[in-house]
Order: sequence, then structure tokens, then C-alpha cells
Amino acid sequence: MDRRAACLCGACSATTTAEPVLVTACACADCQRMSGSALGYNAFFPETAVTLQGDTHSHVHRFDSGRSQTAHRCASCGSPMWFTMEALPGLVGLRVGSFADPTFPAPDRFHFTRSAHHWLILPDGMPRSDTL
Repeated sequence: MDRRAACLCGACSATTTAEPVLVTACACADCQRMSGSALGYNAFFPETAVTLQGDTHSHVHRFDSGRSQTAHRCASCGSPMWFTMEALPGLVGLRVGSFADPTFPAPDRFHFTRSAHHWLILPDGMPRSDTL
């Protein structure tokens, strides 16, 4: 199934030709700051199944683990778009919100539960961890 993600102004987009390999929610402080929300909600696709378009600004972030993430935001509106992680080679992460699709699959797992906001209630049976 093809899916299209776009930034707020439409200058950047990502089109996928495969279903996500992994869909995660993460409440670590870094994801909260990068998303500007209570958590990061991300889908990972094989890089061969993703077409990226548009001018972006990139930022390399090094996590406490020492591994890095390279995140790309639209150069025009600043919307977070895609990223790659040293911990997940061969995959491209896309911010699920950029699909603006309420039928998008729910997360497979939830990371860094210890940092989750107290009001966040996770579905029963969802795998959880305090690491990536």
C-alpha cells in the first residue's frame, strides 16, 4: 500500500511503497523535545521503499547510548519529516503525524515508559521498555 507523508507547507514529502517494518511510540525526553509533544510516534520503512522529496535542514543528535540519529525538517516550514538511526540501519523513520491518516497502524511497542507523562494510559498488552 502506497502512503504519502507531507510537511505542513507541502514543500517536503515522503512516499512509501511498503508497509512499515516497525511502528513505535517513545516517551524519552529527546523524542518529547524533537516532536514538541508528549511522545514520538514513528514508523520505520526499508529505505528502498521510500522516496524522499524536498529541501530539508538536517541535525545529527547523539543519544546517551552514544548512537546517533540524523533528523530532517522541512527547510521552509520546519516540520519534522524523516530520520535515520544508527541503531536501525537500512530503515528510514517517518513521523506518523506527517501522514495525517487516522487509520495508520498503532504502535507495535512503547519505549522509555519511565519518562511518559503521568496521564498517558497505554493499551493493555502493548510491549513496553525503558530502553530502545
